[in-house]
Amino acid sequence: MESGGAVISRFPIESNSVTLHPKPRSYSRVYNAFYLFRYTQIATLRLAGRTLRVANSHLDAYERSNREEQARTLAAMAREFGVDVVAGDMNSPPPEARLLHGFPDEPGTDFRGDGTIAILRGLEGLREVAPAAGDDPAGLTFPSLEPNRRLDHVFVRDGFAVAGSRVLRTGDLSDHLPIVVELAWPEP
Repeated sequence: MESGGAVISRFPIESNSVTLHPKPRSYSRVYNAFYLFRYTQIATLRLAGRTLRVANSHLDAYERSNREEQARTLAAMAREFGVDVVAGDMNSPPPEARLLHGFPDEPGTDFRGDGTIAILRGLEGLREVAPAAGDDPAGLTFPSLEPNRRLDHVFVRDGFAVAGSRVLRTGDLSDHLPIVVELAWPEP
């Protein structure tokens, strides 16, 4: 299986770093040798003389405690680097989602009690931008062909105006559907 992520920008990227998160300690070394790397990428972009810092992340899909630890690391990095946007595949639905277990595509997956999104919602000065309210099908991102949950999230710094947000129905380019968020700079 191949996996990856990127910040793609028409504006200059001044700096870029990727931190690989630890693989689950509960899995064997052999299993982890083939397990996907999860990461947080911090990119600094230059737009019209201003700096925008973006954190792009892909958190663990299968091991809750590892995913929550990765969310804590992501939150610490967001604070340290003063990011304006935190986005990515957090592999966890909002805790208030109506469907948290018994998914048609993954009946054994259970997100009850998962603290990943609560950790990220605790980032001071950032707010979550959801493409649709609650369990509205317009905001679901996974699986891409027949979405039944939102695993992908975007958080933006207070002060940014959100002109719009939506999930793109792209079909099978990925197992997740992308979220597009249109932001306007806060007044200087």
